[in-house]
Formats: sequence, structure tokens, C-alpha cells
Amino acid sequence: MTKNLTRPTRLLAALLVLSAGILQAASPWYRPLEEATLLIAGTGVVYLLVAIGLFGISRFTLFVAVAVCFTRSVWLPSDAMFQIPLAAMDFIAALACMLVLWSVRNDPSR
Repeated sequence: MTKNLTRPTRLLAALLVLSAGILQAASPWYRPLEEATLLIAGTGVVYLLVAIGLFGISRFTLFVAVAVCFTRSVWLPSDAMFQIPLAAMDFIAALACMLVLWSVRNDPSR
């Protein structure tokens, strides 16, 4: 990946993680208040924190985003309202973070 595509790809991943975090954090407003709902909302808060980090330049945030997004794309409660869109956004965001991480790790000047 060229240097010119690193920043837009990271921005795309940050926006995907941010939108997934907003959807998950807002789950108590459109779902019955249960333990699963609170777990999804807590995961959404973690997503929001990761999204803030992705808007920066940290490599650690890329590692965290890949781990969180891949884990969340595999594990979703069966009664999740936005299950397929969230899994797709997580998977695309994790791939985008992996591309940026690969580019940044193999470029010694960054």
C-alpha cells in the first residue's frame, strides 16, 4: 500500500468502527434492558474509544482494532438487531486496519 493510501484507509476504518460503536452504544434505547443489551452497549463504548485512537497515528490502536473487530465479527449474540451489518462493518474495519498496519510496519520511515 502506498503512503498516499495509508491515511484514507485508516480514516475509513475509524469511521466504520465509530459507526459500529454508536450503533452498539445506543442499543439500550431500542432493545429491552437486559444483560446482553448492557454487554453490547459496553462493547460499543470500547469501540468508541478505539475509534478515537484510530483517528490518531498510534500503531497500538491498529493492533487493538484488529483484535476487537475480528473478535466481535465472529461473536455476536443471535438476537442482535443489526447483526449482519455490524459483522460486515467489523470485518471491513479489521481488514482496513490490517492493511494500514502492514503498510506502517514495513515502512521504516513511519
